[in-house]
Amino acid sequence: MPRIKMPGTLCKEKTLTFEDAFQQFLTDRAANGVTDKTLYTYRNHLQSISHFMDITIPLSTLTRPMLNEMIVAMRKAKLKTNSISSYVQVVTTFLNWCKDQGYCFVNPPKFKQEETVKETYT
Repeated sequence: MPRIKMPGTLCKEKTLTFEDAFQQFLTDRAANGVTDKTLYTYRNHLQSISHFMDITIPLSTLTRPMLNEMIVAMRKAKLKTNSISSYVQVVTTFLNWCKDQGYCFVNPPKFKQEETVKETYT
């Protein structure tokens, strides 16, 4: 079996921005039959993420420490852990899509969500 060659850099596309790649991601998801509600959620999450990370950066400059800084900024802004988890989940889905496209090979950060226990009524 031949070896798979990884590109010398983490991202092969030098001029593609995070935001532009995300738009391509949304188009691809829509073409694959993802519901309008899911696409709406992805767009809203991108808008929220843009408050904590510069989404106009070239995808080739994206690093794991930058993603960790985004999570730290969200925590400093006192977002609920479930909200942060939701944002990280969308970024993870997006970065996995980028890997499939050969755009970027950054590993997404892990984020553990707190379990919410709701009191039941009698």
